[in-house]
Amino acid sequence: MIALTAGLTVYVVVTALLRARRAVRTVLAWTVFGGTVLAYLAVSIRGDPFFLLFTRTVSPVQTGAASLQTSIMARDGVLPTLRRWPEVMDEALTLNLIHFTTSPPGQVLAHQALADVFDSPALHGLAAPVSQAWRMYQCHDIDVMWYSRGEIMAAGLFAFLMPLLAALAALPIFGIARDLTGDRMLAARIAGWWALVPAVLMFAPTWNTLYSTLCALAFWLLLRGLRSEQMGWVLGAGLVTALTTFLNFAVLPFLLLAGLFTLGWCALTPRPPLPQGEGENSGQDSGSALTPRPPLPQGEGENSGRDSGSTLTPGPLSLRARGENSGQDSGSTLTPRPPLPQGEGKNSGRDSGSTLTPRPPLPQGGEEQRSGLRFDPHPPGPLSLRARGRTAVEIPTQHSALSTRHSALGTQHSALGTRLSTPGTLRSCAQHGLGWCSGSG
Repeated sequence: MIALTAGLTVYVVVTALLRARRAVRTVLAWTVFGGTVLAYLAVSIRGDPFFLLFTRTVSPVQTGAASLQTSIMARDGVLPTLRRWPEVMDEALTLNLIHFTTSPPGQVLAHQALADVFDSPALHGLAAPVSQAWRMYQCHDIDVMWYSRGEIMAAGLFAFLMPLLAALAALPIFGIARDLTGDRMLAARIAGWWALVPAVLMFAPTWNTLYSTLCALAFWLLLRGLRSEQMGWVLGAGLVTALTTFLNFAVLPFLLLAGLFTLGWCALTPRPPLPQGEGENSGQDSGSALTPRPPLPQGEGENSGRDSGSTLTPGPLSLRARGENSGQDSGSTLTPRPPLPQGEGKNSGRDSGSTLTPRPPLPQGGEEQRSGLRFDPHPPGPLSLRARGRTAVEIPTQHSALSTRHSALGTQHSALGTRLSTPGTLRSCAQHGLGWCSGSG
């Protein structure tokens, strides 16, 4: 207890001095080193820390990974053990390996891999003297005496290095705090508290102290991926999380926390605006207002009646006879329009619909007659107004004020129905010689 108290005092004083010097890297190195030493001092309260750490690692009750590896996996082989792992979890209960009744095979595979490495002839000179010294910690246990050199080395390395692996969690904690605050020194101060967490000091050398390091690393990678919008960091977070869940199912709640954090980040972080197009017709939405199209070019022939394009809106019908007296219709209210400006000839009537730009006078033919118009209600192609003479003014159905979307000839805006049946309209048609208004044309 005295050693642990002295260690805590030294750690706090040195950490305060390093913070005053604002040495970030030195603070992080001291945090990792101090966390490792404090874990050994916490274990030393009950005796020799090396003996206790090794004994807890090979114990079937305290951890159980080494016992399961030597009793089942080393005997049956790696692949056969993995194929029947659900049965192995049932057998673990009879062997008093209580931690592996609901655990994946990750820890056992780690012990087996490390044991195979140190059992190789290349490392025989190193493994023989070290394993002999570590075997003496459990010379009274006949089961441990049957361990191979590699199995003793694997158990000893996990036992003695687990406090260091737990202290390494200060590094991803520093990364998380730095990314969230933007202050490196403040992040180092936050990470310095990790060495003083009681659970880290008192649960050595169990694997539970390693899960915090892996979860903190996965969260830091996820945070960097969300901030930079780079998939590589997110994939790295997924791989670390998968490795952690392969070691123990106890870390599954971390998946829920990471998912909720990701949803909150996406909901609260504003999205960058979309790049604007350079052309008028670049197919991109630049706001609520649509860019108007340029007007269509006008024809040069005598029968080139066309619409001016984007300024058309659905409105009342306006049909002009191309004679000197042009009848006008303005919808249901029949509001009279001012007289149209006349061209050079007597038959140069213009269309002054509600939003149409007045056109220049049409070129006059030599002997054409414009005494009346004949209207075809169901034209096979483009809608046209035909004079009784030789002249026909064709209006394309897609760009005309008489089309189904923008003209008054549709079912909703037609002036050829009840609107033109008023007595005033019939009288005006009769005065101008437009027999088609009364159905005689």
